[in-house]
Amino acid sequence: MVMQFTLALRYLAGRKLRTFFTTLAIVLGVAMIVAVNGMVPAVMTAFRQNMLAAAGKVDLSVTSEARSGFGIEVLDTVRQVPGIAHASGSLRRNLMLPLGSPVNAVTVVGLDDAAQKVRAYSVTAGRFLQPGDGNVLLLSLIH
Repeated sequence: MVMQFTLALRYLAGRKLRTFFTTLAIVLGVAMIVAVNGMVPAVMTAFRQNMLAAAGKVDLSVTSEARSGFGIEVLDTVRQVPGIAHASGSLRRNLMLPLGSPVNAVTVVGLDDAAQKVRAYSVTAGRFLQPGDGNVLLLSLIH
C-alpha cells in the first residue's frame, strides 16, 4: 500500500501542471454542482410563479366542498387575513344549452370589482368590466 502511494506522489510531483489543472477542474466542477443545486429551488419557484401568472392562476383559492357559493362575509374575512394582498370573489357555473344550439354548453363567470387585481384578463376588443356596470356581458371566445 505504501509503494502505490509513493508511486502516485512521484507521478503527481513530476507533472505539477497537469496535477494543478486536474485539481482545478475537480474543484470547479464540484463548485458548479453546489451552485446549481443552490439555485434550483429559487429558479423553480420563479418558474412556477411565472407559469401561474401566465395561466391566470392565483396562490390561494377558497372553495366549498359542495362547490356552492359563499356569502360576501367570507370574502371580507379572507381580505382581513394578514399577508393577503388582494382577494376577489367569483362565481362560475356551467350551463347546458338545448339540443340544436350552435354550442353545447356555456360557462358563466360572475366577477367582483377587484377581479383584475387577482388575475390577468386580456381584452382584444372593447373594454373590461367597470365598477358600477350592471347587466353587462364580457364574451370569451375559444375556437
